Amino acid sequence: MAAPTENLSVLLSQEELIFLLFILKADFIPGLDPDPLGEMTKEQKGLALAHAERALRARDLVMVDEKGELEVREMLLLIIGTCAYPELMISLHHFPTNAAPNRTFWNLRSGVIVAHNRPQPPLHGFSMLKDRDLLRQQIVDGCKLMTGEKPDLPEIVTTNQIVKTVRETAVKDLPGAIQKLTSNGTDKRAAKELCAVLAGQHAVSALHLAAQRADQSPLQEAVTVLSGQTSTWLMTNCEQPDQVSLKVINRDEIFDLLTRWTDMVENWPEIPAVS
Repeated sequence: MAAPTENLSVLLSQEELIFLLFILKADFIPGLDPDPLGEMTKEQKGLALAHAERALRARDLVMVDEKGELEVREMLLLIIGTCAYPELMISLHHFPTNAAPNRTFWNLRSGVIVAHNRPQPPLHGFSMLKDRDLLRQQIVDGCKLMTGEKPDLPEIVTTNQIVKTVRETAVKDLPGAIQKLTSNGTDKRAAKELCAVLAGQHAVSALHLAAQRADQSPLQEAVTVLSGQTSTWLMTNCEQPDQVSLKVINRDEIFDLLTRWTDMVENWPEIPAVS
């Protein structure tokens, strides 16, 4: 994929984004607040979008052609259009132990990859990425793994409810949390390590994939990464309802999972360089 030669990062206000979505005949992208102008009157909405248009024109992102019609910069349309009509979307909802959660979305369509985040509540940041390796690197980095260690421990298969109970119990009653797991057949060493992670400083990263492939039904997958000081765990749903699997995992294995996800989109053409 050839990297475009101009700066392909842009920061938009929520009103500017809604104005561009209107031009694209779309009313939503992942990461946009539900009904973002809902509290405004019809007149206030019209005024907000008029101000958004002027702000975009002032930054030379929207122009008026010789016929008096609006013309949006091509690469801006490509960035927002990719987010509005993606073939594949990966979201990361990251929950640090002692900080506010944050969300990032990566949208892919016809060889274009766009990262979308919310640096502040009223703002939307967009960046076009040059290739899938950078995409996967950003997602792994976004999980903020706390260790590179991978202890040799067996898989834990349990229920969502038990995991929730153990997580709530581990901080105040570590032995009780371990007992809760082992009483349901979990290996004692694996139970001790998982509970130690949940009792200490750790980060939770929820990854979600949504893919729309030609002539196939939509595909969705979700996994959760739990990373602590001594190990990182991957939690996935089992075929049996309400059962989950937890496996110790490392950075390379998360990268491999993301490779499988991103390779679902075939025929990645090059992005033509922009002069």
